[in-house]
Amino acid sequence: MKTAIIWFTNDLRVDDHPGLAAATQQNDQVIAYYCFDPADYAVTTWGFRKTGDFRARFIAESLEELARALSALGIELCYHQGDTAEGLAQLAEKHQAHRIYTQNHWMPEERARIERCQQWCSAAWVFHHNSLLIDPEDLGMNLEDLPWIFTEFRKKIERNLRIRPAVKARKMSDSCPPIHPIPELTSWNIQPVSPPSHTAFPFRGGGASALERLHHYTFGTQKVAWYKHTRNGMLGVDYSTKFSPYLALGCISARTIYRTIKDFEQQHVKNEDTYWVIFELLWREFFAYTAMKYGAQFFSGFGIAKQLSPEVPHWKKSPSVNPWQQKKSIPSNGPWGRWVNGQTASDFVNAHMVELAQTGWMSNRGRQNVASYLVHELGVDWRWGAAYFESLLLDYDPSSNYGNWMYVAGVGNDPRARVFNMERQAQQYDPKGVHQKTWLQTALF
Repeated sequence: MKTAIIWFTNDLRVDDHPGLAAATQQNDQVIAYYCFDPADYAVTTWGFRKTGDFRARFIAESLEELARALSALGIELCYHQGDTAEGLAQLAEKHQAHRIYTQNHWMPEERARIERCQQWCSAAWVFHHNSLLIDPEDLGMNLEDLPWIFTEFRKKIERNLRIRPAVKARKMSDSCPPIHPIPELTSWNIQPVSPPSHTAFPFRGGGASALERLHHYTFGTQKVAWYKHTRNGMLGVDYSTKFSPYLALGCISARTIYRTIKDFEQQHVKNEDTYWVIFELLWREFFAYTAMKYGAQFFSGFGIAKQLSPEVPHWKKSPSVNPWQQKKSIPSNGPWGRWVNGQTASDFVNAHMVELAQTGWMSNRGRQNVASYLVHELGVDWRWGAAYFESLLLDYDPSSNYGNWMYVAGVGNDPRARVFNMERQAQQYDPKGVHQKTWLQTALF
């Protein structure tokens, strides 16, 4: 009997999952594996836990749903709390697995973990791109030819866009294997949390919740037909899609979203708003392929541009003021501490920072503004902000997070630096101060 292991990482779903579909079609028995590796919850060199409480909760919810869905297919999801390679090797030996299927990662830390697991496990390895909209084989260009500017990338892709059809996993058994409880993480200082009732993201993690949200935003309410007009909102659940946390953990595939938008356009309306959701998926794709190309440069002070944009204010270019080439400690009671705690001179910034701390969520407009303020007003190395977002955000994705921070800082894929005027931004996007009051006047709640 041929037994295989499928190692889940940031692809926590059963629907439209190329790796799972292949594993179930090519083997007699499939065992699923997920590891709670202490490295993913440890305090990093930047001083923050790699995974904060809200994302840890969202991961746990997503795994609970994944375990149920896998059990219905006759597949047991086994957890390991400890070193990923050791746990995988033990599972492979126990079941005499001859193949291991997993997500094809491209960031340095993830690649290093895979390589270590390959050293521990002698089974054949099978990789799939479970998180991308466009498979590398369908991209139509080599990585070395990847355009520097998003617009050029988008135009090239859209001329010959090919989205692969959905794939389905085979049911392995009529009997349902046991569903194991999520390991206790309080010893790693992960604490139970709940966002306040006025959060803009009140949703649970998991594949079923992701599909429910997709249906709600498209066929359920048809909000997608106004997406571009509302996407810069800050309050409420429907000003934007809220797909990003599900995409970050792979609870839903980008291809499923794409196909649903196309179905909606055929059955209801096709306009600039519906297209803009696909436009955002292409931005995500652009950052992913850019990260594949540049690797560790995504985490260097001068980014992939290797120099500051000429639009960055001159005083911030001085190495004595802001040495972005090497990490330095920042006093927690200075500008950095005020930014983190929502105690800056800008209530517009403060409200967003409080919202992030209390919910793990922040609007796209808010992210651009708080990033611009930290880098261009306070003169703090952009990587501190990126590392803080990595810890707190529900929808943290390394390619998009670090790609966007470089973009704002002026060391990424654009010659311009995103230097925003907070007063003007507040007047334009929160003219009555409702968002600021919601998150700063805590006595109201």
